[in-house]
Amino acid sequence: MITTVTKTWLRGCVCLIAFAALACSTQAATLPFTTGLKLWLDATTGVTTSGSTVTGWADQSGGGHDGSHTSGSPQLVGGAINGLPAISFDGAADYFALAGGAVLASDSFTIFAVATDTGAERRYRNIYSNWDAGNSWSSVFLGTADGTSPARSGRLTDGLYATDAITSPSSPFISWGVYQGGVNAEMFVDGSSVGSEAQNNLPADAGNPNGQRDLSTQSFIGQQGSFPGEYWQGLIGEVLVYEGALTVDQQAEVYGYLYAKWVVVPEPSGMVLAIATAVGVAVAAGHRRRASRSRR
Repeated sequence: MITTVTKTWLRGCVCLIAFAALACSTQAATLPFTTGLKLWLDATTGVTTSGSTVTGWADQSGGGHDGSHTSGSPQLVGGAINGLPAISFDGAADYFALAGGAVLASDSFTIFAVATDTGAERRYRNIYSNWDAGNSWSSVFLGTADGTSPARSGRLTDGLYATDAITSPSSPFISWGVYQGGVNAEMFVDGSSVGSEAQNNLPADAGNPNGQRDLSTQSFIGQQGSFPGEYWQGLIGEVLVYEGALTVDQQAEVYGYLYAKWVVVPEPSGMVLAIATAVGVAVAAGHRRRASRSRR
């Protein structure tokens, strides 16, 4: 006979199974915060291809900063991150030039990216950049640099270098940087702050890389601005560029959206199987006890 205590335990097991199933089926919500959004590239929409080669990447922000394929052969890879498509960059010459002039107009900005960094060579690699020969030290970019292998360091402009910020770069990660002109730059990886550095309003140069940013130049995805180098090697799933330094709450909203969409949630099949087995054992035991009593 199954007692009241056993029934309560069984109900708890059923709830755990239901919760696991719900976690598995959770769908990513829409982007919750769009105020100040100047660039939105999402590999799940707005991608044009010729065969598997990506020829265009449409800006979903409405700003018209569409990416055009001008070099290499970036590939659209289905099911690449959490079952969603992402664009693969080979680290040689794959990049997109963004249309529509300068993306940002303010020296305060926030840049998010979902990516993997699979390059074996120790070199700089960039996801987003507006570097140009005329604004080398004052350019805006988000990327990675050498770290203590296998880790990669993070870079948010030349004003912030976050040592060994990305511990498992070949696995999908969410990185973002918050830049407040003349005040501070801070970088985050997978929800944790990995480095910050005070900034100033003096001209940026080799002796003062923490100075003012030059926002006037064209932006690129997958290389160091107009410089033919520092190519990204790995996947990029989504890039978001906001005008202004997002508040902590706003950052949390955007990170939550990206996490729900791109982070691989471990399949709970083993847990569900274990719980289901335990439920079966309990039910079978109850039947055996009841049968035993009835024979007495």
